[in-house]
Amino acid sequence: MEHYFTDNPPKKHDRRAIPFRFLGIELELISDNGVFSKDHVDYGTKLLIQSAHEMLLDGSLLDLGCGYGVIGLTLKKLHENLSVTGVDINSYAVELAQENAKINHLDVNFIHQDGIEGLSKFDTILLNPPIRAGKKNIYRLFKEASEHITKEGQLLIVMRKQHGATSAMEYLKDFFSEVKRLKRDKGYWIIQCINN
Repeated sequence: MEHYFTDNPPKKHDRRAIPFRFLGIELELISDNGVFSKDHVDYGTKLLIQSAHEMLLDGSLLDLGCGYGVIGLTLKKLHENLSVTGVDINSYAVELAQENAKINHLDVNFIHQDGIEGLSKFDTILLNPPIRAGKKNIYRLFKEASEHITKEGQLLIVMRKQHGATSAMEYLKDFFSEVKRLKRDKGYWIIQCINN
C-alpha cells in the first residue's frame, strides 16, 4: 500500500466533495484516494487550525505537509491579509490543493516538494506530522522548520501524546529558544516553538 507521505499518485481514484464548515466559514474541498484523511478533516487538523487562528496571524504562513489544502485555505479565508504557502511531497495532494484554492477563490501558493529547502523564511509554520513516515523524517521537518522561521516567528505542531509528543518537545529545544505545550485536547497536544 502506498502512503500519503510518498509521491505516488493513486492508481484508483475515488474523488469526493467534502464540505468543511469551521469557525464560521465554509469551504468546498475535493479529496481522493492517496491523501491524508480523505473522508473528513481530522480532529488534530481542526485543533491546529483553531490554535493558529486564535493567534491573530499576520505576515507569512507555511502549511508544511499541506495535503489537499485544508489548513492553508481555511486560514487564508479567516485572515485575508495572510500570505499563505503550502508544500507537500505528494504531487497529487498538491494538485488537489491547487484545485481547492480555485474552487474557493483563495490566493494560496501550493508547491510540490519534500520539505522546505530553497524556500524563504516564514512568520508561522504549521505542521501535522506524518507519523507513519517515521521519526527520522518527522525530526528532519522539525529541523528544516527551525531554519525557515523569521526572528520572533513560530512553529505550531499538533501531535498525539502517544505518538511521541513528549520526546518531540525535548528534541525541539535544541533548535528553538522556547518550546511549550500550548493546548491539550483528546490526547492531542499543540506544541508551540518560538524563535527568539
